[in-house]
Amino acid sequence: MKFQLDYNVEVSDEPVGSSQIQQKIEEHLDELVKIDNLYGEIVLSVMGSAGQEPGTISEPVVRLLDRWLRKTQWVIGGDTETIACMNSEHCFAFVPAGESVEVSLFIGDEAEIEEYLVEPVTVRLEEFVNASIALGDNFLNFAQSIDSGLLQTSEGCRELASVLGDVKGAWREHQMRR
Repeated sequence: MKFQLDYNVEVSDEPVGSSQIQQKIEEHLDELVKIDNLYGEIVLSVMGSAGQEPGTISEPVVRLLDRWLRKTQWVIGGDTETIACMNSEHCFAFVPAGESVEVSLFIGDEAEIEEYLVEPVTVRLEEFVNASIALGDNFLNFAQSIDSGLLQTSEGCRELASVLGDVKGAWREHQMRR
């Protein structure tokens, strides 16, 4: 199964995909340099189709990515996790089962699912972790292309880089134990 993760950022109140924003960095530099205040979303794609409409979730994107990667560490360890969005009633859910993980996006709260936006889909744990790591790496590369010093000056980016390193370490340990 083809499972991918990407991010959108809001520029002038419009969601812009990661590949498009790379081409427009100079045009929107004033907005982008305030990266800790930048809003956006994580976009799930399964078998090439996006799971939600762009702009469905509007969250501080650095914090959302940080929370996603922190949960990834726990999923590697076998824990069921959810990420409740702060600005909407959307939740991401992760249910590990051996070397697989069921991923979904729904409207509701952690206790009650009202409607799925992305039906639960089971992917290999390796595919999920690699997509999560690539998501973090891609965003940090984006931050560096805005300003090479952002990884040092932005508290959110520093923390995100640290958590990404922890995920990579947890994944290496998991692979060695297998």
